[in-house]
Amino acid sequence: MANHFCRSAIIVLSTSAALLLSACESMSPEQCKVADWAQTGREDGARGESRSNLADYTKDCAKVGVTPSPSAYYYGWDQGIATFCTPQRGWSEGINGNGFKRGACAGQAGEPGFMMAFDRAYQIYNINQQLSNIASTTRDLEKKLSEAKTDDERNSLRRQLRDQDRAAANLRVNLQLMNTVQP
Repeated sequence: MANHFCRSAIIVLSTSAALLLSACESMSPEQCKVADWAQTGREDGARGESRSNLADYTKDCAKVGVTPSPSAYYYGWDQGIATFCTPQRGWSEGINGNGFKRGACAGQAGEPGFMMAFDRAYQIYNINQQLSNIASTTRDLEKKLSEAKTDDERNSLRRQLRDQDRAAANLRVNLQLMNTVQP
Protein backbone atom coordinates (compact mmCIF):
# COMPACT_ATOMS: atom_id res chain seq x y z
CA MET A 1 0.00 0.00 0.00
CA ALA A 2 2.78 2.47 0.92
CA ASN A 3 4.64 1.50 -2.25
CA HIS A 4 1.55 2.26 -4.36
CA PHE A 5 1.16 5.61 -2.61
CA CYS A 6 4.81 6.52 -3.30
CA ARG A 7 4.50 5.62 -6.99
CA SER A 8 1.27 7.63 -7.25
CA ALA A 9 2.90 10.60 -5.54
CA ILE A 10 5.89 10.43 -7.89
CA ILE A 11 3.61 10.35 -10.94
CA VAL A 12 1.57 13.31 -9.68
CA LEU A 13 4.71 15.31 -8.85
CA SER A 14 6.32 14.50 -12.21
CA THR A 15 3.19 15.51 -14.10
CA SER A 16 2.89 18.71 -12.08
CA ALA A 17 6.54 19.60 -12.69
CA ALA A 18 6.14 19.03 -16.43
CA LEU A 19 3.05 21.24 -16.51
CA LEU A 20 4.81 23.98 -14.57
CA LEU A 21 7.82 23.90 -16.87
CA SER A 22 5.66 24.03 -19.98
CA ALA A 23 3.75 26.98 -18.53
CA CYS A 24 7.06 28.89 -18.40
CA GLU A 25 7.56 28.57 -22.16
CA SER A 26 6.80 31.68 -24.16
CA MET A 27 5.81 29.58 -27.14
CA SER A 28 5.28 25.88 -27.69
CA PRO A 29 7.43 23.95 -30.19
CA GLU A 30 4.41 23.65 -32.49
CA GLN A 31 3.79 27.39 -32.35
CA CYS A 32 7.47 28.08 -33.11
CA LYS A 33 7.29 26.01 -36.29
CA VAL A 34 4.32 27.89 -37.75
CA ALA A 35 4.77 31.37 -36.26
CA ASP A 36 4.16 34.46 -38.36
CA TRP A 37 6.72 36.68 -36.63
CA ALA A 38 5.21 39.95 -37.84
CA GLN A 39 1.80 38.87 -36.51
CA THR A 40 3.34 37.70 -33.22
CA GLY A 41 5.04 41.08 -32.83
CA ARG A 42 1.82 42.92 -33.73
CA GLU A 43 -0.14 40.94 -31.12
CA ASP A 44 2.51 41.52 -28.44
CA GLY A 45 2.61 45.24 -29.19
CA ALA A 46 -1.17 45.52 -29.20
CA ARG A 47 -1.18 44.04 -25.66
CA GLY A 48 1.52 46.45 -24.50
CA GLU A 49 4.04 43.65 -24.12
CA SER A 50 7.77 44.36 -24.24
CA ARG A 51 9.84 44.02 -27.40
CA SER A 52 12.14 41.88 -25.30
CA ASN A 53 9.64 39.02 -25.63
CA LEU A 54 11.53 38.19 -28.82
CA ALA A 55 14.48 37.02 -26.69
CA ASP A 56 12.18 34.51 -24.95
CA TYR A 57 10.80 33.29 -28.27
CA THR A 58 14.33 32.93 -29.63
CA LYS A 59 15.37 30.83 -26.63
CA ASP A 60 12.29 28.60 -26.67
CA CYS A 61 12.20 28.15 -30.44
CA ALA A 62 15.90 27.30 -30.63
CA LYS A 63 15.00 24.01 -28.92
CA VAL A 64 13.21 22.95 -32.13
CA GLY A 65 15.66 24.56 -34.55
CA VAL A 66 13.54 27.65 -35.33
CA THR A 67 15.03 31.14 -35.39
CA PRO A 68 12.52 34.00 -35.20
CA SER A 69 12.84 36.88 -37.65
CA PRO A 70 13.76 39.96 -35.61
CA SER A 71 12.98 42.37 -38.45
CA ALA A 72 9.51 40.87 -38.98
CA TYR A 73 8.80 40.74 -35.25
CA TYR A 74 9.89 44.35 -34.65
CA TYR A 75 7.97 45.57 -37.68
CA GLY A 76 4.81 43.95 -36.33
CA TRP A 77 5.50 45.10 -32.78
CA ASP A 78 5.84 48.72 -33.94
CA GLN A 79 2.42 48.47 -35.58
CA GLY A 80 0.85 46.82 -32.53
CA ILE A 81 2.27 49.19 -29.92
CA ALA A 82 0.89 52.15 -31.90
CA THR A 83 -2.62 50.73 -31.40
CA PHE A 84 -1.94 50.19 -27.69
CA CYS A 85 -0.52 53.64 -26.92
CA THR A 86 -3.75 55.63 -26.96
CA PRO A 87 -5.48 57.65 -24.26
CA GLN A 88 -8.38 55.18 -24.27
CA ARG A 89 -6.08 52.23 -23.61
CA GLY A 90 -4.17 54.20 -20.99
CA TRP A 91 -7.47 54.85 -19.22
CA SER A 92 -8.46 51.19 -19.44
CA GLU A 93 -5.15 49.92 -18.07
CA GLY A 94 -5.10 52.49 -15.27
CA ILE A 95 -8.69 52.06 -14.14
CA ASN A 96 -8.10 48.29 -13.96
CA GLY A 97 -5.03 48.77 -11.78
CA ASN A 98 -2.54 47.41 -14.31
CA GLY A 99 0.39 49.40 -12.96
CA PHE A 100 2.84 47.11 -14.74
CA LYS A 101 1.63 48.59 -18.07
CA ARG A 102 2.59 52.14 -17.06
CA GLY A 103 5.89 52.08 -18.95
CA ALA A 104 4.66 50.13 -21.97
CA CYS A 105 4.60 53.20 -24.21
CA ALA A 106 7.97 54.68 -23.21
CA GLY A 107 9.51 56.36 -26.23
CA GLN A 108 6.43 55.87 -28.42
CA ALA A 109 4.57 58.67 -30.21
CA GLY A 110 1.41 57.94 -28.20
CA GLU A 111 3.18 58.02 -24.84
CA PRO A 112 1.99 61.48 -23.66
CA GLY A 113 -1.73 60.78 -24.21
CA PHE A 114 -1.46 57.25 -22.86
CA MET A 115 0.35 58.44 -19.72
CA MET A 116 -2.01 61.33 -19.01
CA ALA A 117 -5.03 59.03 -19.17
CA PHE A 118 -3.27 56.19 -17.36
CA ASP A 119 -2.14 58.33 -14.43
CA ARG A 120 -5.57 59.86 -13.90
CA ALA A 121 -7.32 56.49 -14.14
CA TYR A 122 -4.78 54.84 -11.86
CA GLN A 123 -5.45 57.51 -9.24
CA ILE A 124 -9.15 56.63 -9.46
CA TYR A 125 -8.29 52.95 -9.13
CA ASN A 126 -6.26 53.70 -5.99
CA ILE A 127 -9.08 55.75 -4.48
CA ASN A 128 -11.49 52.89 -5.12
CA GLN A 129 -9.04 50.51 -3.42
CA GLN A 130 -8.86 52.85 -0.41
CA LEU A 131 -12.67 53.02 -0.27
CA SER A 132 -12.82 49.24 -0.35
CA ASN A 133 -10.32 49.03 2.52
CA ILE A 134 -12.32 51.57 4.53
CA ALA A 135 -15.52 49.57 3.94
CA SER A 136 -13.79 46.44 5.21
CA THR A 137 -12.41 48.24 8.27
CA THR A 138 -15.85 49.73 8.94
CA ARG A 139 -17.46 46.27 8.90
CA ASP A 140 -14.83 45.03 11.35
CA LEU A 141 -15.36 48.02 13.65
CA GLU A 142 -19.16 47.62 13.53
CA LYS A 143 -18.80 43.96 14.51
CA LYS A 144 -16.51 44.91 17.40
CA LEU A 145 -18.98 47.63 18.45
CA SER A 146 -21.82 45.09 18.61
CA GLU A 147 -19.65 42.92 20.86
CA ALA A 148 -18.20 45.72 23.02
CA LYS A 149 -18.62 45.28 26.76
CA THR A 150 -17.85 48.74 28.18
CA ASP A 151 -18.90 52.30 27.42
CA ASP A 152 -15.25 53.31 26.93
CA GLU A 153 -14.76 50.58 24.36
CA ARG A 154 -17.99 51.54 22.53
CA ASN A 155 -17.04 55.24 22.53
CA SER A 156 -13.60 54.46 21.13
CA LEU A 157 -15.08 52.31 18.38
CA ARG A 158 -17.66 55.00 17.51
CA ARG A 159 -14.84 57.56 17.17
CA GLN A 160 -12.97 55.20 14.87
CA LEU A 161 -16.13 54.68 12.80
CA ARG A 162 -16.61 58.46 12.48
CA ASP A 163 -12.98 58.76 11.32
CA GLN A 164 -13.60 56.06 8.72
CA ASP A 165 -16.77 57.85 7.55
CA ARG A 166 -14.91 61.17 7.18
CA ALA A 167 -12.07 59.54 5.27
CA ALA A 168 -14.55 57.80 2.93
CA ALA A 169 -16.46 61.04 2.36
CA ASN A 170 -13.25 62.87 1.43
CA LEU A 171 -12.25 60.11 -0.95
CA ARG A 172 -15.71 60.12 -2.59
CA VAL A 173 -15.42 63.89 -3.21
CA ASN A 174 -12.01 63.36 -4.81
CA LEU A 175 -13.41 60.50 -6.86
CA GLN A 176 -16.30 62.64 -8.13
CA LEU A 177 -13.88 65.37 -9.18
CA MET A 178 -11.60 62.91 -10.97
CA ASN A 179 -14.42 61.09 -12.75
CA THR A 180 -15.50 64.26 -14.50
CA VAL A 181 -12.60 64.04 -16.96
CA GLN A 182 -12.16 60.88 -19.04
CA PRO A 183 -10.75 60.43 -22.53
